Formats: sequence, structure tokens, C-alpha cells
Amino acid sequence: MHTETYLRLLAESELRRSASSFGSDSRAQRLWQAATTLTAVDALDEASAHQVIVDFEAASDLRTGAFPGVRRASDQPLWTSRRPTTAAAGTHEAIRAVTVDQVLRLAPRGDAPSGELRLLGAVVSPSGVTVAAAARWSEEISSLLLAPPRRAPGGGIDAVDQDGHVYRCDRPPWWERESPSTQGWWDGHLQFTPGPPAGTRWLEVGTAAERVRIDLTAAARSGPVSVDPGLSCGPGSRMIDLIAESLLLAARSGELGGTVARAASAARTLTDSGAVPATDPAVARLAALGRHLDIDVGVRPPIQPAAAMPVEWENVLATAGAWDGVSTTAAFAYAVPQLDDAAFALTGLRSGRDGAALQLVARGWEARGFGWLSPHAQPGEPPPDPTYTWQVRDDTGRRYLISSASSSYGKGIAYVVADLVPGLPPAATVLEVVLTAPATRTRVAVPLDWRAAE
Repeated sequence: MHTETYLRLLAESELRRSASSFGSDSRAQRLWQAATTLTAVDALDEASAHQVIVDFEAASDLRTGAFPGVRRASDQPLWTSRRPTTAAAGTHEAIRAVTVDQVLRLAPRGDAPSGELRLLGAVVSPSGVTVAAAARWSEEISSLLLAPPRRAPGGGIDAVDQDGHVYRCDRPPWWERESPSTQGWWDGHLQFTPGPPAGTRWLEVGTAAERVRIDLTAAARSGPVSVDPGLSCGPGSRMIDLIAESLLLAARSGELGGTVARAASAARTLTDSGAVPATDPAVARLAALGRHLDIDVGVRPPIQPAAAMPVEWENVLATAGAWDGVSTTAAFAYAVPQLDDAAFALTGLRSGRDGAALQLVARGWEARGFGWLSPHAQPGEPPPDPTYTWQVRDDTGRRYLISSASSSYGKGIAYVVADLVPGLPPAATVLEVVLTAPATRTRVAVPLDWRAAE
């Protein structure tokens, strides 16, 4: 079946079942979700999907007698995939990354510092120097507060180079208005601007009370890395696996009941429209997960005998409720080799008892859609971009899922904090990050040099 025909048939079906105006009814939201899912996997262009939505709204208004709004197919839809257009295909330069591994004590009060800033890895570009950091208030200060602080420590930071040039520091926006992510920590990238002149050897970062030095001439690290070319897995198959990961996260957190219907609807859209064949191995994996969790996932592949659930997914479910993560940081900076139309660098990690924060920098990729199937997701929340997908595991065999991601942007670069579950155990010494692109898969093995655990 042609995907646009499928979407129009779905719109007619939803229209017959509901006379409500668009956006106020769950049936209309199912049409919205189907449209975003099909456009995300390139099974339907956004203009055609948007026209179906416009036609649905007009028909819904006529049935209810509501005053029709002014809608045109040329209007920019709110739910477009919003894929980054930072550069033409294949033009992204490799990201230059250096390990920092410094601790900055902040604003002393009396004999004790008010907080600390752990500087993990840095990315150097013509627009500035970006440093992955983890910040927290000291226990002495936290104990004096009646409520947890709602902004990170570390105001008044700047940088200066060997020639006396001063650089302004911009903090991540969520550091100014949100509570810490886990166990009192804020994670994010500090951006020092403007870009350093050619020949700049180092920056001293800090306040009037204390500064630490970042060596900008340190050799970039890029491995060990392995690349698997010639992949045949398309975006539809990857989206099915992302649906499965959403169910795994929901099962871990106890919110499976609110996620199943959304997940089943998205999977059914992909298979019923023909965007993903029912015989695709990803469909078999999703069906196996459904049998394991005893839920309806919307697909029934015609494969006999039934496929087994991947061992790594069993590992994810087995670590639900784990509270054994090491509470500390690991500093590193690894540039990932060019991946089709994007470039990436891993810039540090902070682990806690029940989760971790992996920091990275990207050109040509946008971190979005994590949690799109959650019952807490907003109507029209776009799905993740399946063009690039991530798998994270360690050398103890533990597998991690990205539960959410926060991003800030500047000069065509995304600065991302990916929240992982569960936390990393103290025995983990290597983190393997597998990044799958349209034509290649890259594995980066990152040694974990833990600071002394707290």
C-alpha cells in the first residue's frame, strides 16, 4: 500500500469514529502520530503528510460546525522532522576534541568551597572552545538551604589565554532554571567565545579565586575504533528498534501501561503502511519483546518458529531498579570518524547510583524525540531521528538505554547530554559506544579512568 494512501484511509477512519475538532481527541492524535512516524523514516514526504492533516482538519470542522481556521498546505507544520541543515551532505569536518580532566573549586566561603566544577573534555572550533562539565554545590552549602537549589553553581566564570585574550562563558540554559539531574549534579557544556586565534596553546578557566589550565595542543584521541561498512538496515527497521527501546524504558520505570498503546500504534503504522515489511527481523524482535512482557505491540510477524528476544534486552530488564552505579566522573574526549553526513565527539561521562550522563558534540544530528511514546509526551511530539542510532554497553556486559537528552545549539553544532540508565558499576573499565549511520556502523571503545568514587 502507498504510504499516503494509508494515511488518508486512516484519516477517514478516524473521522468516522470522531466528530471532535483536531487536536482535542485521541483519535486525531493517532493520525498526528502516524504522520510524524512515516515522515521520520522517509516513507512519506512532509508536504504530503501535512496536506492529509489539513484535509482532516477541514472535514472535522465541517462535521462539527466549528468555524474553520485559515489553513494552507503551504503553512509550516509544527511537527516537521526538523532535521538539521547545518551543512551540505558530506561536508562536515572532523571535530577536534581534547581531554581536560580538571576540577575547579568554586567561590570559597570561609574555609570550604561553595561547589565544584569538573571539566571533562573540550571541543575546539573557529567559533569557540566548548567544555563538557559537571557541577554541584558542596555538602556544606546544600545543608544550609531549606530546599534543593534550582540553579547550578559556577557563575562568574571566564577564560584567558597565554596572550591575555579574555573569553566569555555561556552556561547551558537548563543550568539557570532547573533542578539538578541526579544526586545534586548539573551536566552540560560551557561555551567560551569568541574562537581562539591561531596559535593559541592554552586557556586558563575559572574565577578570580582559582583557575585551571586547558591544554589546547593536546593530541586528539580517536580510538580504538572499528567501522562496519555496507549496512542494509533502513530507517524503518531502526524505528521499530527505537519503539522496542521505549517499551524497555517504560517496563524499567513502571510506566508500561501508559506507553503500550502509543508504541503499538506506531509499530502498526510502519507495518500496515508497508514502510517496514512484516518479515523484517526488527519486527520479529519487537514481537518477541511483546511476548516476554505479555503485551500487544501491534505486530505479528509471519515467522516460524518465533524469534527469541535479544540477550541485551534481557540484560536491560534484569537491571531494572539497579542502584549499584559508581558515583563519580570519567574525563575523556574522543572524536568519532566521519559518519556519512555527520560528525561526532564524545566529551565525558558522569555516573550516579541509578543513571549516567554521557556528553557529546555533534554536527549534522539533532537529539530529539527521546520519550516520544511516554504518557507524559506532548501531543505532536516528534519521534527520534532514526538516521543515526546509538547503543551503549560496558565491558561487564551491561547495556544502557538513552532515557532522555538535553541539547543546546550554536553555529551549526549540537551540544548534547544523553541520560543513560542504569548507572555504571565500579567494575566497568571500558564504555563501548556503537553509532549506526545510514551506511556504516562505528564502534568506539572508551577507557573509563574514574576519579576516586564518592
